[in-house]
Amino acid sequence: MSRSEDMEFDGVAPDFFDELDDPALDEMLGAVESQLDRERGPTAWLRSRPTWVRMAFGLALSLLVVGGIATFNPRSDMHMVALWRVAVVMLSSAALFGASVWFGLRPLHRPPVPYWVEPGIVVVALVGMLLLAFLPLAPMPKGDSGEWMYAWKCLYSGLIFSLPAYWLIRWLDRGGRRMSSFLAAAAAGLSGNAALAMACDNDSIEHLLKGHAPVGFVFVAAVGLWRWTISRLLPR
Repeated sequence: MSRSEDMEFDGVAPDFFDELDDPALDEMLGAVESQLDRERGPTAWLRSRPTWVRMAFGLALSLLVVGGIATFNPRSDMHMVALWRVAVVMLSSAALFGASVWFGLRPLHRPPVPYWVEPGIVVVALVGMLLLAFLPLAPMPKGDSGEWMYAWKCLYSGLIFSLPAYWLIRWLDRGGRRMSSFLAAAAAGLSGNAALAMACDNDSIEHLLKGHAPVGFVFVAAVGLWRWTISRLLPR
């Protein structure tokens, strides 16, 4: 097959490269080389792993954070915690976390999912955090309350607990998906909520709705604000 026929087979006009002058071609090749240079090292190795391996990395880090909190900073009423409630909360969080990571890290060569699926996963994850607030792990200790002073402390801690999962998921992301950052934010919020459940012994529904469930909403909103700001600052 001739070069011209090969070009036509690939859907590229035969005179495409002829229209590029040398400076333009050098600039294009330089940009490609720069991108390849940035993709070397651990980043390139991680992003080249199969999807299930990258998903396992994200889930493992989340479990490490939750397990670390439960081991080194456990709630004071751990002896009163109902194991079946822990199982329901953790498995629900893990399932929603896995769905968020899976759709965020799907291979780019796969056929795109319907446009509503990825936003739907984010919404379901956020709603799931709200619903889990109505399943406290143990009775609320006497004298505790759902005041905002306690809620702000947990909200701040939850955001800190969420950061490792978010940054790792973004690090594993190969790019090219419009909702990947929001899916990572939803997954990170779920990770932070699970860690809070292991550290905070205030199980009043009011407190959980004020200080635990909003972690995911704040994270997703922060990502949305960041993307909006970048879109306004960068030239089009």
